[in-house]
Amino acid sequence: MLPRRVWALLTCAAGICSQFDQYIAWLDSFMTGCGASLGNGNWFDNCDWVTCECVNLALSVPVPNSEVAQCFEQGMKLQKVTREHQQFTFALMQTCFGRTEELGKPCGTCDKFRSERIECLQADSLVSFIENNTAE
Repeated sequence: MLPRRVWALLTCAAGICSQFDQYIAWLDSFMTGCGASLGNGNWFDNCDWVTCECVNLALSVPVPNSEVAQCFEQGMKLQKVTREHQQFTFALMQTCFGRTEELGKPCGTCDKFRSERIECLQADSLVSFIENNTAE
């Protein structure tokens, strides 16, 4: 779910941005939240800044998936989406895509509902069973 939602930031979509001001505020807080662990670094230096907090911030986008790209494009046209926003988005979806994908997948490290998903519990039980029966 996460990769499609964030990937929409870089792809084209038809329609309008129904919550433009809220979207821009979210993009600012998303970038700030993800950059909290960045310090004085650069989005492209490494991907350690992509944390569970960062991944989960992506899920709070205030518009439907179908509007995310339009909001981003509208923000660029109105100069509300800054060069840093663009670099952050590019780094998240290109440079750090593997880490973003891994952390954001269902049953992954950052899945808030992992303990409630049957498929995650079954997978955890299988891993435990295999580990217990091969560690001799």
